[in-house]
Amino acid sequence: MKAENRITYSKDFDNEFRYDGKDLGAACSQEKTVFTLWSPLADKVTLRLYVSDNSNAFSVQDIPPKSVYFSN
Repeated sequence: MKAENRITYSKDFDNEFRYDGKDLGAACSQEKTVFTLWSPLADKVTLRLYVSDNSNAFSVQDIPPKSVYFSN
């Protein structure tokens, strides 16, 4: 195990940042898609939204930590 990863494998880390929710991932509806992720050590999250499933074209959204992003 790398030294910089040791903190994420400790009981103290689990006690401080444990997340037991069942709502992580993408929730899609006709009106919007809500992306929810839990990453307490992240400085930034970059989300790639592809135009279609058969296209290489995408837009990039930088999302501040501890936020929820909605896409229409």
